[in-house]
Amino acid sequence: MKTVIVLIWRISSWKDHAWDFLAEKLWCKHLGISSSLRIIARERWISETRENLIQIGKEVTQKYGDGYLAEVLITKESSDFMIVSGPRQLGQLEYLRKHSNSIFIGIEANEEIRYQRMLARWKMKENISFEKFLETEKLDEWDIQNVGRCLNVCDIIIENNDTLETFEEEILKISKNFLWKNHLKSS
Repeated sequence: MKTVIVLIWRISSWKDHAWDFLAEKLWCKHLGISSSLRIIARERWISETRENLIQIGKEVTQKYGDGYLAEVLITKESSDFMIVSGPRQLGQLEYLRKHSNSIFIGIEANEEIRYQRMLARWKMKENISFEKFLETEKLDEWDIQNVGRCLNVCDIIIENNDTLETFEEEILKISKNFLWKNHLKSS
């Protein structure tokens, strides 16, 4: 059975850094649920905006079921140890829990801090106000992206309101503890 560290986050919680950092420190592969969505968008000649990826995700979920994107990642990947980021459906999490040795790590941060991080990195091509950010956050919580539902099933939540170094220390410690416990179970 594969070993999977699953990262679930709110917008601008430093998730990109989390998976890059962990993949390097733990010598494993990172696979994002959204990678499949981006491929579909390119095949359809659709711009890879957040809204378009959400729409494609809804279509795929309706056609193949909630766990489909997680199933594709796990079954097509040859590596026995990986980081999977970006699940937004409970079915994806259920699939990962059932078909891998996994830990679900939620990454949270204060809304104002996340908004400032988003502005600083300019990853989102859409320039939005803080009010629009909060409105999107509210929709993401339980409706469009199901972030709230997914965070509710996490094994552990990291409050990422401090420095990058503090965040790195915490996420690495949690991951290593999980891997050690997982190793002891299989020995």
